[in-house]
Amino acid sequence: MSSILTYTTADKCDGYRDLAFYPTPWQATEAALLAERPWLVGFDSIDEPACGKGDMAEIMKAHGFDVVATDLIDRGYGTGDVDFLSP
Repeated sequence: MSSILTYTTADKCDGYRDLAFYPTPWQATEAALLAERPWLVGFDSIDEPACGKGDMAEIMKAHGFDVVATDLIDRGYGTGDVDFLSP
């Protein structure tokens, strides 16, 4: 079995970033919360570093979690222009 590693430099991705928007279906967020709730309740807040338009964050908030929502692209929800990989 072989695996393939593709390396793309940041400058090749820059034109694509504005288009890279894939909202998480609500069912996936609900399933994740159902499975991980016992573990998640031990944290003061949940970081959502790719919040988009807030699909996941709003469901997590509805379940009583404090959510810090950021994104590299400002789509009108949370704090935009935040790269969670930057120091």
